[in-house]
Amino acid sequence: MDYADFNFFGSGLSGLGKERSAPQDNAIGNSYQTARAVNEKYKALIAKLEYEKSSGKLIEADEARLFAADLAATFRAALEVLPDRLAPELVPLRETEAVRAVLVESFEQVLIDLSDKIKQWESS
Repeated sequence: MDYADFNFFGSGLSGLGKERSAPQDNAIGNSYQTARAVNEKYKALIAKLEYEKSSGKLIEADEARLFAADLAATFRAALEVLPDRLAPELVPLRETEAVRAVLVESFEQVLIDLSDKIKQWESS
C-alpha cells in the first residue's frame, strides 16, 4: 500500500510535503472535534450507567431475567394448586356469592404472596 494514497479522515495525505490549504485544516480539525465529542459523550454515558448501578436504579439484565423467571414459576405453581385446594371448599357452597368470596380471597392471597416476594427482592 502506498501511504501517499491513503485517505485519512476524508483528506488525502498525498500533500504531506506541501502546505495545506485552509479547508483541509478545517476538515481535520472538525474530524478531531467530532471524534473527541463522541468520546466524551460515551465517557458520560458510562459514568451515568456506573452511577445508576451503584445507586440501585440499574441492575444486571441476567439478574432481572432470573428474578422474572422465578416470579413466573412461583405464580404458575400458585395457580396450579388452586383447583386442588379450592375444590373441597367450593363443593358444599350453594350460593354464587359464597363461591365468589372464596375465589376472590384465594386469588388475593396469591397476589399478596407475589407482592411480598417482589418487596423481598427489592430490599435485598
